Amino acid sequence: MFVFGTVPVQASQQTGTVYSHAIAVNGSPAAVIMNVSTRTAIPACATDPVWSIPGNVGNLNAMIAGIMTAAAQERTIEVNGIGTCDPSFPNREMISYIVFH
Repeated sequence: MFVFGTVPVQASQQTGTVYSHAIAVNGSPAAVIMNVSTRTAIPACATDPVWSIPGNVGNLNAMIAGIMTAAAQERTIEVNGIGTCDPSFPNREMISYIVFH
């Protein structure tokens, strides 16, 4: 029996505090480095522990503001990936969404 469809993409998840973040002015994606916590279900392409925020997402400014606020307040966040790596940084998984605790 054949089943047609797509295989689910393996996306990772990580909970912790923001250790560092970088925002480039040249159109490069923003980067987030998490402190503590192990990432789960890491896609094979994501050999760098840094998360990438795609520069073309509509809520980029809100996402960056949330990350900066969480870092300043040392609040825990949960980062969820999309299961694929950023074309600009092919060894970093792109962020799908963030839950701020």
